[in-house]
Amino acid sequence: MTLKERICALAILSSLCACAGPTTPFGSNVWVDTKFKARIPASGSDAQISSFPKSQLYHSPFDLVLQIKDLQSIPKSFRYDILYNGKKVERWWRGEKIIFDQRDPRIANIVFEKLSLLPGRQNEITFLYYRDEKSDPVAYTFGPPQCPLRLKTDIASISPFRSLDLSVAKIEKIAADNEINPSLLAGLVAQESGFNPFAISWAKAVGLTQITSLANQEILALKPDWQYDKSVEKLSFLQLKTSILTNRITPEQDWRLDQIKSLEGGSIYLNLLSQYWEKEEALGALEVFKSRPPMTDILLASYNSGAYRVKKSILREKENWLKSKELNEARKYVMNIKSYCHAFAEK
Repeated sequence: MTLKERICALAILSSLCACAGPTTPFGSNVWVDTKFKARIPASGSDAQISSFPKSQLYHSPFDLVLQIKDLQSIPKSFRYDILYNGKKVERWWRGEKIIFDQRDPRIANIVFEKLSLLPGRQNEITFLYYRDEKSDPVAYTFGPPQCPLRLKTDIASISPFRSLDLSVAKIEKIAADNEINPSLLAGLVAQESGFNPFAISWAKAVGLTQITSLANQEILALKPDWQYDKSVEKLSFLQLKTSILTNRITPEQDWRLDQIKSLEGGSIYLNLLSQYWEKEEALGALEVFKSRPPMTDILLASYNSGAYRVKKSILREKENWLKSKELNEARKYVMNIKSYCHAFAEK
């Protein structure tokens, strides 16, 4: 390539980058067709799309495998599009891999490596598969994870976390005793403390489930025999951290440092929050929802930011309550826990 040709190529590349739109998880947009409307074919299509994982994950980058099965076989020239937040993404560079099944011409996998979806953001994702230029697309919505509070979902693993003394069986038993989804409880621990039983926040929340002083008072009303070190309230963050790391405050002195009791305490507090939202003064706020209120989201946001603040946001923002600026941190918190919950349950 001559010098003149190199200069021209750089100029073209620069012009492409200059007109690039906002960054998406699939790269920067060069052109975005906001008028694009997918025609969803009637049921009974010969093609189906599935994915692993089945739902979006937010807590870490992950490999997404999109599998297409077409009973008429998949041509090498098939087309696929990505809709992100309602817009078709046109990309000048694609990093994903297309892998055709050598044994079955009806199957192809599209692999997106290290896909990163940030918690707190809107991530509406739909994939469209076209057999050829004349065919209507088959659409697949890659939706957010769901994690009902009362649903029993066994924990497949808590990887990449490790806990020397805390087994999956113990988490599942405590969750079952308190009618809490075991994967949700594990997700709460992962988000709050990373399975570190001696974790301490700047607000002096302590233990696996990061029980605050206010939550501690409510839990002790039900568990008056649990030991609590009152000096915790008087110590600064650094003093408290030093006292715990040097064993001046031990699990025997403060129940929140005991792994089993911390799990039980966190479960109790979730149930106390659930009872709060069943009271008449709180039920009125839930009437703003046109369908069933998203109680898992509401309870987790209340655990993070307090039920009163959540109720104010619901009354003010109605169904957009979790998009409230006051709940920016809670929104990330809720999305991360549901992400962990799904990842821990999926085999």
